[in-house]
Amino acid sequence: MKINWGTAIAIFYTCFVIAMVTMVVRSTQNKMDLVQENYYEKDLTYESFRAKRQNAAVLTETVAIKYSIAEESIQINLPEGMSTAKGKLIFFRPSDKKLDTSFDLEVDEKGQMRIPVNQKIIPGLWRVQLDWEYEGQAYFQETSIVI
Repeated sequence: MKINWGTAIAIFYTCFVIAMVTMVVRSTQNKMDLVQENYYEKDLTYESFRAKRQNAAVLTETVAIKYSIAEESIQINLPEGMSTAKGKLIFFRPSDKKLDTSFDLEVDEKGQMRIPVNQKIIPGLWRVQLDWEYEGQAYFQETSIVI
């Protein structure tokens, strides 16, 4: 069977249109979560955020955020002497915005806090953001953990 050039061009364009329509339909079905809802406002206050990160970087003892498989909990250890620190602990899930959760920072006299792993903190990659204040000085640290 011989196909003339007009029929070949029509088949080519038809296949091209089908491929384009398929790509458009598939791309609209993907969910697109923003990292932050109010990123314009966050950008305006970036200098204070940078200062918080710098304050945390110059601490002599860094904040340890670790996942313990045996205890099935996440442990946060603040530097010694920061047992009266107040702040917020945010668990950010890059793959699903609905799983993001936050906790108030409530450390004991040793500067430690334990968070049990439950239904909200499911296995996978998490970015743990710790934003705290101690004696009028603001700090921020971000760590990635895999549960």
